[in-house]
Amino acid sequence: MSASRYGVFSVGESLLALEIHALREVVPCPALEAMPGAHPGLKGQFSLRGTPIPVLDLRELMPACSGDAALCNVVIVATHNRLFGLLASGIDQVVECETHALIDADTTGILCAGFTLPSESRPVSVIAADRLAALPGLPCVEIDGASEEHDAGEMTESPPLMLMESGGVPLAMDATAVHTIILSPQIEDSPMKSGFCLGILRYSGLQIPVINLLGAIGLGRLPTRPDQAFIIKYPDGFIAFTVETIFDVAPIRQAKPVPIPRSAFADPDCIIGGVSAEHLPYDSLARQRCAQGHFLVVSDRTLGQREALVALARMTMPDKNSHDGTARRAAEKQNGRLVQVLTVDANGEVACPIDVITQIIPWSEHKMLLGLGCDHAGLIISREQAIPTYCLSKLLGVPLSPSTDTASVLVVKSEQGQVGFAVPRLITIDSGRLIEEETACATQAHPGNRNPSLAHITLGQGGSERILVVIDLIAMANDLLAH
Repeated sequence: MSASRYGVFSVGESLLALEIHALREVVPCPALEAMPGAHPGLKGQFSLRGTPIPVLDLRELMPACSGDAALCNVVIVATHNRLFGLLASGIDQVVECETHALIDADTTGILCAGFTLPSESRPVSVIAADRLAALPGLPCVEIDGASEEHDAGEMTESPPLMLMESGGVPLAMDATAVHTIILSPQIEDSPMKSGFCLGILRYSGLQIPVINLLGAIGLGRLPTRPDQAFIIKYPDGFIAFTVETIFDVAPIRQAKPVPIPRSAFADPDCIIGGVSAEHLPYDSLARQRCAQGHFLVVSDRTLGQREALVALARMTMPDKNSHDGTARRAAEKQNGRLVQVLTVDANGEVACPIDVITQIIPWSEHKMLLGLGCDHAGLIISREQAIPTYCLSKLLGVPLSPSTDTASVLVVKSEQGQVGFAVPRLITIDSGRLIEEETACATQAHPGNRNPSLAHITLGQGGSERILVVIDLIAMANDLLAH
């Protein structure tokens, strides 16, 4: 049997669902303005990126949904080239349900089917979006079907954006153009230091030139701190660009950046346009912290092709100190593969393969539902999915380090489902070679007979070389969900 995907949301105590292709997005409910319409459930309208959205309260249609629960969100529904909104308490999750598990429902009303949530044994009623749109007296906004289909295709193909800020300027760039991110760059003086070139940093056996990003794009007079950096690979070397804060990497629903007049910038080729923070996922840290409401999109093509930067990248030099480390030479003799890892604080630095991490969610106590204990999962809701979340330090049987402003939840998708691992601090992103287990110290036993050690890895160069345990988050997730 084929399976369909549904977005499940709540109206008071009732759980409702829409087929996922009809659920456009979920936004916080703003103040509604009056709108002419005969339907008793019509509560008003609001403007969503310039489009007026009629909003319907389902409690007027479904007595079972009645109650005084606050409906502080709007589910945007798109069906047959028409848009409208439904008031909702919140979005719960996205589920996949086989068609034979559906129960036939009233074919004349707005409910077309039902199913039961496997994890909670709670009934869910499926709403027919086309029947809702056809209700007498309910105004809907007509959209251009061809245009919408084309735009949706463009948005699907659009790469995710790395969102950051420097000198008070919110910036974004194609994340696929970034070689790696350095969360705490150690910048050293160099003979090439001048103007916006801040010196060099040591990375993967190389000395890499460091540039202030604002200087590179013609905004260098603004004050900025080199607190974080990202590296771009050139044909003959690398350059590290510094910024103050890298918020996150997130998809964006806006197909194309908004054009900006070329006269607005001294170096207009470096800025593609602007994107609205409203087009980011609602739980994105960048969306929450962007006071201006828009991000300027930096042209990675211009940065990659500018002659002065290409020439500077050629100044990338081998780091002589990196050849003095016996640990790195020992690792290179192993047959281990080169992997990219994110290192985090678990009462000491540990490494997690970055390719298994599907989301990095900024973490704080108020975002966590049900608490976060060592013997049970907390719950965090992100991108319309409820994710069981555990404290990584407690799972490893080590004391929890103090929380910092980079505290995060690392989300992985295992065979059993999604799991989040809360960590108090992100440290850095780096690459190194895995070391076979017999060459490194044995991993200590962990609570519940879990052994999350995938291998060991050598990171850093010269005097900063270190061997870290690599945590197998996928194996831990499977073990947690199986029990």
